[in-house]
Amino acid sequence: MSAPARTKDPTALPLALTQGDPSGIGIEIALKAWIARDRLKGPFFLLADPGHVSHVATSIGLEVPLVSVEPDAASAIFARALPIVPLVNKVHGQQGESDPRDAPATLESIERAVGYVRSGRAAAIVT
Repeated sequence: MSAPARTKDPTALPLALTQGDPSGIGIEIALKAWIARDRLKGPFFLLADPGHVSHVATSIGLEVPLVSVEPDAASAIFARALPIVPLVNKVHGQQGESDPRDAPATLESIERAVGYVRSGRAAAIVT
């Protein structure tokens, strides 16, 4: 089976960041990467539960504007807000406390990121 045709220059596409284990540090790293966005070579979007991302930002004292978007809109808003592609599955656990009910959200994040890269809507996946 051949790969799907790419319709965009991959270097112009955003990266797709997966949420990782919601009890880990992945969300915090994504928030801090967005804060340091002026030093990055390009935009990214985060596949995550927006409510969980907001809770993590608040709990670690970061003021990061969050906007729920589709991948195609991520680059346009990246300069002013962290683009989040919302997951269907919600996060149940808390940072630092693993919860097996979060497995569907973690898997959804990875599966959708792969799909976005394969369809030419993201340049690459960061996990």
